[in-house]
Amino acid sequence: MKTLLLFFQLMSPVADTVQQGGDYPSYLSLQNCVILDLGPSVQSENKNLIYSWDFGDGQRKLGIVSEHCYDEIGDYEAILSVTDPYSGTHFRDEYYVDVEIRPSVELDIVEESAQILSAELSAASEIEAARFYWDIDGQYYMGDQIEGDFIKGAIQIRLLAIFTYRGEVVQLSKTVIR
Repeated sequence: MKTLLLFFQLMSPVADTVQQGGDYPSYLSLQNCVILDLGPSVQSENKNLIYSWDFGDGQRKLGIVSEHCYDEIGDYEAILSVTDPYSGTHFRDEYYVDVEIRPSVELDIVEESAQILSAELSAASEIEAARFYWDIDGQYYMGDQIEGDFIKGAIQIRLLAIFTYRGEVVQLSKTVIR
């Protein structure tokens, strides 16, 4: 009986799509890199084996620990093959990992005039049912656009977007301090 323990990690880039502290981190920020780590499951006598990853996008890498960044969003299947260089034994397609690379979603506050603010959510077509909630210096409003004299003197503007992505409810926020 074979046992393979695989650590799979999605890496977020250093610069998230929402950059102000205290904002909701979005799991939809561009997460295009993965680390596939077999280290904890590889016994010392198997460290000399050759571990080959096919990332499903035409790229291949060798190693017990392998990092790969995808160029496009989509669903991929990473496949592990193992070769014993001494006996020549090759275990093709030994293990499969499903990888989902999600699109980047950006939330922006657009100041159309001194009295009008608009919310813009830029993303792939898989985003549905977006609702926007504003907090302007402790006063709350709803809608993708707000208008009023209170905007001119606002010190802190926080915008919360709630939307559906592939059937899951997601929150993303942005804060602007003037």
